Amino acid sequence: LYLASTLDGQVLGQLAEGEQSGDLESLRFFYSSVDWSPDGRLIAFPAKSRGADEINIYDVQARKRVDRIRPPLDGIRSPSWSPDGKRIVFAGFDGGRSDLFLCDVDGGEVRRLTDDRYSALEPRFSPDGRSILFTTDRGPETDHESLHFGPQQLALYDLESGEITVLPGQVGKSISPHFSPDGSSILYVGDRTGIANIYRYELESGTVIQLTDILTGVSGITPSSPPLSVSRNGKRLVFSAFEAGGWDLYSIKDPFEMAGLDSTTWVQPTTSSEIVRRATGLGDLMRDLVEERQRGEPGDGLADSGTLEDGSIAADSLVTVLTRPNLDDLMAPGRERPADSERPIETPGHPPPHF
Repeated sequence: LYLASTLDGQVLGQLAEGEQSGDLESLRFFYSSVDWSPDGRLIAFPAKSRGADEINIYDVQARKRVDRIRPPLDGIRSPSWSPDGKRIVFAGFDGGRSDLFLCDVDGGEVRRLTDDRYSALEPRFSPDGRSILFTTDRGPETDHESLHFGPQQLALYDLESGEITVLPGQVGKSISPHFSPDGSSILYVGDRTGIANIYRYELESGTVIQLTDILTGVSGITPSSPPLSVSRNGKRLVFSAFEAGGWDLYSIKDPFEMAGLDSTTWVQPTTSSEIVRRATGLGDLMRDLVEERQRGEPGDGLADSGTLEDGSIAADSLVTVLTRPNLDDLMAPGRERPADSERPIETPGHPPPHF
């Protein structure tokens, strides 16, 4: 588990390492995600420890684990903090089924929220703490008797009533959802066109807006891996995409304010600098980046070798290409963590430079 800057992609250090001892056997990075506490001091992540999954609470500044939560379940995925930092919601596996669970940060009472045969994954609290956003296969396409399962869809769980509402107007798979700071919209990854890209769902109107059009899709290592992360203040988004034989990370500024993709107004750019600087919609921009990446032009943020330079697009631009780090070099003997004075600094009104 590593810490990196969302401004230039610089890897700032290793936080945890699995497969070295029974105390931290395996990090669940294929199907799970890590979440920051509201104060930005702690992270919560699942890992296998001595034969069972547990939620690890890790102090990023102190570089040490400060607590662990070990509910009596077969597996744990995607823990997420409540807005007040007192509770954690997560997807738990019990008897081959996934359900939503809620617990205190100190590992006290564990409360089961759902108890049915439908999947319940990737939970996140709403900003007001009254409901939980998650993904599920509940719907007309799922038939448990014939073992036919529909695609994952966005749904809301009301904490007071226990009522579950699947959001209307969804087509195809919808995963990795994140609320806007005011709770009025949701960013998620969907494949309604056959290729996974980033969409925004407006809760009041039910409008779905496509934000990216990446030819290779927005994805993690597997089709269900969470490929998207959003800061709590909604000012920064990071996603992964496969290209040139591996996964790269991209950082987007102000994703909830982005214009949607409009293919009817798309104009082919003529230079790489135009590709980087245009802001008519990230969909066009990202499509151009993928298509033009084979042709680099000196001085335009593209390396002469035809690959994008890490952090080459400025932090105040619409999108920043982060690094595909060489982690072997990162952990080489004698490598020191950069001093605070050497790290990039956000301008006032923007988030701290780390996810």
